[in-house]
Amino acid sequence: MTKYLYFLILWPWVFSANVEASNSALRLKQVLQNNLRGVSGISNPRDIAIAQKRGMVLVVSGDDDALTVFSADEDFKLSLSQSFSDKNFPELRLKGASSVSYSKRHHSAYTTSFYSGALTSFSYKDEAQLLPTTTLSDNINHNLVFKSFDSIKTQDSLGLLGAWSSVITNDGQYLLTASYQSNTVSVFSLAPKGVASFKTKLLPNHDWGHPTSIEQTADSNTIFVAGFESNQIFILNRTSDHHFVLKQTLSHPTLLNPQKLSVSRNGEYLFVAAAKSKSLIIYKQDADGQYLHHQSILNDQLPSGGLNGACCIAMSLDESLLFISGEADKGILIFNKSKETDQITYQRHIKSIGGIAIENVSVLKTTDDGKHLMVGTGKNNQLLILEIVE
Repeated sequence: MTKYLYFLILWPWVFSANVEASNSALRLKQVLQNNLRGVSGISNPRDIAIAQKRGMVLVVSGDDDALTVFSADEDFKLSLSQSFSDKNFPELRLKGASSVSYSKRHHSAYTTSFYSGALTSFSYKDEAQLLPTTTLSDNINHNLVFKSFDSIKTQDSLGLLGAWSSVITNDGQYLLTASYQSNTVSVFSLAPKGVASFKTKLLPNHDWGHPTSIEQTADSNTIFVAGFESNQIFILNRTSDHHFVLKQTLSHPTLLNPQKLSVSRNGEYLFVAAAKSKSLIIYKQDADGQYLHHQSILNDQLPSGGLNGACCIAMSLDESLLFISGEADKGILIFNKSKETDQITYQRHIKSIGGIAIENVSVLKTTDDGKHLMVGTGKNNQLLILEIVE
């Protein structure tokens, strides 16, 4: 966990001799570094949410224990707007801030916190300022949570201990969280004004394998949960009465410590970054709706690695490009999805751009319009804004 700087650099196209059948490139547009030129609250960035129509980018910091808001101009250059930290706002319980989700319907943001075991809500009360509204937490000391869990597990009513990630259903009615220490997927209702309230623990008797990532199809009818310690992916279908039933459990020899999931918009492909096996695993949905192993790409198969501690995945707008990084490695790997062979193929490994080394990436996020890739580096405490040029 570390600290950062802020500066702007423009650079020519990034290129590589490894390019295969693609003219895509990345161009460095902006660098934001913690504690430089007025930027703060982005030490060890863990997640990014983009409210592009509102012109806002929200970042959660695992080391600054903060939610930080940036304003984006028409050219998508960012400037610091607001920051809420656990130090300055202890009642928000942002220690180990781990994920942020934004609801366009409610104009609200929701953060989870790994150490505080909390779900905190923020809403736009006017056109300019995001303000905190509610915090849900069992208020259990994190030292007890991680050192003596058995002594406090009966107090874990919300299932937010070690909260890692969250998603909001497409109808805006529910927010789901995956929490590592609670070993729970929890469901929260979102009221018309965006207020979150606990609804239930999903399949409370199910062993979720200490979940990290939770993702969904565009229609929210299928939910995917990564069981980090059990080396499994759990797939659930939503019923007509908004309940979820377990449909399928995935495993594979190359699927060790799945940390991050990503799903194609139509739900046909599931992409998995697996930290321990240093791999990218692809599943494809068959005609019967079952997900079958389609392809595995291992670190040792790549010209210069890049998948050590595989943690982060993002896709281009047309889903023809896949970006992936390892938090214990260097750079960004770019893969092509071939329409002819239906295979994911290696394109290039970008280890630096514009003189800036890319290492220990902790989050990747593409903008809604597909024009930019945001890169957070956990140990360098940076946000890199890259322009995607095809």
